[in-house]
Amino acid sequence: MKFSCLMSLYKKENPAYFKVAMDSILNQTLLPTEIVLVKDGRLTDELDAIIADYVERYPKLFKIVAFEQNRGLGLALRDGVLACSYDYIARMDTDDIAEKHRFEKQFAYLEKHEDLAILGSCITEFSTNPDEPDTVTDLPCTYDEIVKFSKKRNPFRHMTLILKKSAVLDSGNYRDFLWFEDYDLWIRII
Repeated sequence: MKFSCLMSLYKKENPAYFKVAMDSILNQTLLPTEIVLVKDGRLTDELDAIIADYVERYPKLFKIVAFEQNRGLGLALRDGVLACSYDYIARMDTDDIAEKHRFEKQFAYLEKHEDLAILGSCITEFSTNPDEPDTVTDLPCTYDEIVKFSKKRNPFRHMTLILKKSAVLDSGNYRDFLWFEDYDLWIRII
């Protein structure tokens, strides 16, 4: 299964968290075919150096989309989606850690449920130590539960998602909707 992994970053990202997030992608049991990194404005020298190191080590894996000015997550992801080469897009944020079998499990499920536009999961959250979780967030699993839940709260956690690019584009793609760019898109896809 060929798929893109999409991340957006800007100058205030924590370099240490970014490296952990990147390593969690690169240590997956099923690797993405490409990683699309959107540089939303100029980054720090340290962040640029980290990106350069990964690109040097994995030269055919990365596609970098760079913008001079920070435009916000919604617009950065909009252009990131357009840059993705494949119809399946795995989302990751720069401060998240993906479980080692995440992509393998999700794509095994998608092979049996090709009609899905969005596939996510529950999430374990931590403050300082990944081995000491603070909370586990259970989210709705069936379409009807997702629709009902989405009327009051966001039914998905961005960093757990596999999106179908065609469904994202058919729904109008991401928009500039501060702090709700993901929820705005999910409602339109639903």
